[in-house]
Amino acid sequence: MIDPAFTHVSEMLTLASSRHAEAIAAVQARPLDLPRVKAAQGALADAVLLVEDCLDLTGDPRLVSAMAELHQQQALLVQGIARLETAVATHPVPKSLWASPWSWISIAIIVGAVLTGSL
Repeated sequence: MIDPAFTHVSEMLTLASSRHAEAIAAVQARPLDLPRVKAAQGALADAVLLVEDCLDLTGDPRLVSAMAELHQQQALLVQGIARLETAVATHPVPKSLWASPWSWISIAIIVGAVLTGSL
């Protein structure tokens, strides 16, 4: 019979791995999207909490190294978010030319000129 504590720790580590994978996928997805990257920060924080709980329950030294790596990833993510926020603030995404009515009016005039010229 499997020990319930073992099952619980195994489930927590599986969930931590899943949340970590979500965070990595969100950061690797292109183009970078600030809300998605900030959500990755939350997913990574969830993974850290789960691994910390497992470490408290088991004391496994492998989890100590996993925690160190997760904390390093969190620090890198915080730095990356700060750089992305700065980039977004200093280089805003330009509006589409098609958002202006003048683009549509110009096309309508050209189409009208072509149609009247061919009649």
